[in-house]
Amino acid sequence: MTDYPFPKASLKHRLAQLFLEYGLFIVTLGVGYIVWFWISLGNGQTPGKQVLKLRVYNATNGKPAQWGHMFIRELGLYFAIGIATLVPAFLLYPGALLTVFDLIYYVVILADILWIFKGGKRQRLVDVICKTDVLNEAAK
Repeated sequence: MTDYPFPKASLKHRLAQLFLEYGLFIVTLGVGYIVWFWISLGNGQTPGKQVLKLRVYNATNGKPAQWGHMFIRELGLYFAIGIATLVPAFLLYPGALLTVFDLIYYVVILADILWIFKGGKRQRLVDVICKTDVLNEAAK
């Protein structure tokens, strides 16, 4: 277990951050959010995490996650699942509204979100895979 300088973000903070991300995306009409997103990844944050003073830390070295690590954490899982499920669905069933591949995609996304309730470690599935923790830098 890594000793961090800050406590892990609570479930309330993580949920607030999720809703804040959607709100910021809408308010900035998506474009501003995307620019802010790419810049904030270098600090181990996303726009919502930055506003709430949350930061993603690398669990292997106890330091804030770097840009590449954040890119994989934030987008890599979704790209991998999308390529593994949505592309075959399109190729095998063009024009179909919903296939088994689509259902697998949404089940994995839901599992990622709900994983935070497992074991009391406050980690999403993507945190487990990428070996990261989200810390609350506003708390001492």
